[in-house]
Amino acid sequence: MSSGSTPHVVLLIANDVTADSRVLRYARALASFGLRVTLLGISSTEERSDVVVDGAHVIRLPVPTPIAEARARTLPRRLASSWRFGYQCRDDAMAAKGRWWVAARELAAEDGRVIGRSPAGPRQQRSFEVRRGVRRRLLRAWRRWIWLREGLLNRRMRRRSRGHLHGPVRAALLRVFLAVPVAARWEAVTPQLLDYEVVLGPELDELAPDVIHVHDVYLMSVADRAVARARVEGRRCCWVYDAREYVAGLPNPPARVVAAYADHEAQYIRGADRVITVCEPIAQALRRRFDLPRKPDLVLNAPIVERRAPGDPAPSVRAAAGLAEDVPLLVYSGGLARPRGVHTVVQALPLLPGVHLAVVSRAASSYTVELARSAERLGVADRLHLVPFVDSHRVVDYLSTATVGVIPLLHEGLNHDWALTNKFFEYLQAGLPIITSDVEVQTRLVHERGIGEAFVAGDPKDLARVVSQVLADLETYRAKLADEVLRYEFSWDAQTEVLRGIYRDLLGELPTDTSRRAGLLQSRGVALGVGPTNSAGQGWAWARAAQTHLDGVSASCLVLDGNDGPFAFPADERVSRQDWFDPSWQAVRRAEVVDNVSHALVESGLAFLGGRRGVPDEGTVLADLADLRRLEVATALVFHGSEVRSPSVHLQRHPLSAFRYCPPDLRDRLEATAARNRRAVAALREWFGPDAPVFVSTPDLLDYVEEATWLPVVVDLDIWVPGPPVLASPTPVVAHVPSNPLLKGSQVIDAVLTGFAERGLIDYRRLEAVPSAQMPEVITAADILVDQVGLGLYGVQAAQAMAAGRLVLGEVGETIRSRVPAELPIVEVTSVTLPGVLEQVLEDRDGARAVAERGRDWVRATHDGRMSAAALAPFLGVAGRRPDASEHGWST
Repeated sequence: MSSGSTPHVVLLIANDVTADSRVLRYARALASFGLRVTLLGISSTEERSDVVVDGAHVIRLPVPTPIAEARARTLPRRLASSWRFGYQCRDDAMAAKGRWWVAARELAAEDGRVIGRSPAGPRQQRSFEVRRGVRRRLLRAWRRWIWLREGLLNRRMRRRSRGHLHGPVRAALLRVFLAVPVAARWEAVTPQLLDYEVVLGPELDELAPDVIHVHDVYLMSVADRAVARARVEGRRCCWVYDAREYVAGLPNPPARVVAAYADHEAQYIRGADRVITVCEPIAQALRRRFDLPRKPDLVLNAPIVERRAPGDPAPSVRAAAGLAEDVPLLVYSGGLARPRGVHTVVQALPLLPGVHLAVVSRAASSYTVELARSAERLGVADRLHLVPFVDSHRVVDYLSTATVGVIPLLHEGLNHDWALTNKFFEYLQAGLPIITSDVEVQTRLVHERGIGEAFVAGDPKDLARVVSQVLADLETYRAKLADEVLRYEFSWDAQTEVLRGIYRDLLGELPTDTSRRAGLLQSRGVALGVGPTNSAGQGWAWARAAQTHLDGVSASCLVLDGNDGPFAFPADERVSRQDWFDPSWQAVRRAEVVDNVSHALVESGLAFLGGRRGVPDEGTVLADLADLRRLEVATALVFHGSEVRSPSVHLQRHPLSAFRYCPPDLRDRLEATAARNRRAVAALREWFGPDAPVFVSTPDLLDYVEEATWLPVVVDLDIWVPGPPVLASPTPVVAHVPSNPLLKGSQVIDAVLTGFAERGLIDYRRLEAVPSAQMPEVITAADILVDQVGLGLYGVQAAQAMAAGRLVLGEVGETIRSRVPAELPIVEVTSVTLPGVLEQVLEDRDGARAVAERGRDWVRATHDGRMSAAALAPFLGVAGRRPDASEHGWST
């Protein structure tokens, strides 16, 4: 390890770093492990550049190429360059044209000089004309030679742009060079790789990293030499090779150059301490080709997809194209070049009436002009839309308004066939069915996962057939794409966990790992952490209950701060939403959890360690549970209500269910949330064992989570003190303070109580959005609290009102009453019986007062925190009295 306390990783890349999204993702992930990260790359200028990007130090160094230039200046290479058919680049052609132009102008100038001289004799005149004629013929021949060589260059460039570089001649040459490596030694063919050593080698020695992580083939020798020098100095260092492409399958460089890169890879790959690549076929090929002792690890090239900030309007590719919601819209997002095959999609549009194509392009190019001309020629120009790029954190939102995502890659060698492109992950995260050409890996994935279809690359008819097939069955594909586990699997967060395992193998325990957990349990005992929602202040109340009523337990509550101001409840720590998604804050949070938390009580199926940008809630909590398991934090889930209460199940169980009257879109959202959280429960029990505890805060929720434990809500009896006797006034105050009117039966309650108020029988107070500090005063000022109808439960507010000696009316039901200790002092009502029961209460005030007076003792026995602590005791592994059915007359 380096002399500092924090391991140091250098990410080494042969480009200017800042435009390399994979390197930047790695930097963020490694920083989240608590590692010190430096990115070392190449400057595009002649000066050194030191900047900070996402908290990481970025060094870019200018690399002169004296070794490569000296190699290029050798006489044989100069002669070969002079007489090689076809110029090698545009600059060579322009230089030759310039020299020809100078010679032609000089000949014209000499004609002028002759005219300006004194008249010559006939012999001299004839000699001059002969010389001038010869020079003119030579100039014309030279011009034809330039035209011929430029034509060959243009032809080669056209063939390259059309993707015809993989012809049989090049393929045969490549096979020869790969079979006979001595004909393409990397030092001779790619001497610029030696120039990298001159500049980057000394910088690596100065940085003294613990790990050098090499991206791509070009700097493998630099890393290998740096590690060897470190060992001579007695310093431990290792290096990782990130094979982002299959080198032998590179489509564009000349065959001998590709073979030279492959020779470079072959010489150094077995010296790497770890090899990483981007897909399974490349991993298998590398292991076979180089007889590696272990298969390379897979870190998919999934992008970081960031959620838009609150209040930031959602971008829409559909709006950018000016299309209505019901118009079928194909989208292509990414680099534009002929091998990407977008022209195939344009050619398919005439076969797809009414279907539009949006091409997300950074700027106009010769290829976009070609696409536009092709669309004009085919009569579909009105259905081709070139739309602008958006910032990376907005891409998924932008694409999600399309109908289908298209990846029409042509067959350009193994790297295309084995590709898993950025757009594949972006379409998946955006929920778009994916249509890909029949490249190997993407075709297999869309078929295995049922998220799209494949067509024959370059065949517009087959593409049109597949598009029609997908459009005819969109909902089936969308249902598959809605699987949050699938989205997490192909997210950068999932890849980050692979990296975590690799770096743990290389460095041992990471700064955010469990190296200090043994000391924690010895010095502090059981430490409970609760969060992050603190719904109705219960996270904080449970933490206090465990700390107060259980020996040897400390507890704290962290809440994700929603800037609720007066509506916020007490908490031990608050974190802003900006920090919640910040990897730097998350790294600190992980370290604090390692030092301060032995048991985590995770609320409402949300994250405990911080949010993942662009990852849906289910993927986030799955990643969170996996992290907590790796950190060896015992974990339980707790649910408060609507996030796990299934509307469809509730409708079956309750004839007068409040869900019959709530908006369908709300009902659908709650159903999806409940299903998501049931899957989180399944994941918890799969990873932490079948006995991993799940708690619910109200006894009705036992119907929605199998083998759950009731964790009673806690009421602070020092705050909720009895007010004056109820029903003493001729016109008693009746309050209804719903947390969510759509689910509390408020429409029915309002109608009934307003009618009573109009008759002068009660003073009705309908309240919402009451600051938490004012709630005791509001409730105590009422004689009667009508809690809810249509749900069949009692919650925090009903318990608080009972503690304050108020009479509570609500729909609880016999099943719930049988689950709680003794007789629950809540007057039973439904949406049908509420008027009659209220009439009886007003008539029999002594009987109603007797019920209200029993409320505080009942809350003291059930909700003062002792029963809650007893419910938590088995999870925390400490002594505590669990509720006993024989003692209390209730069951779970």
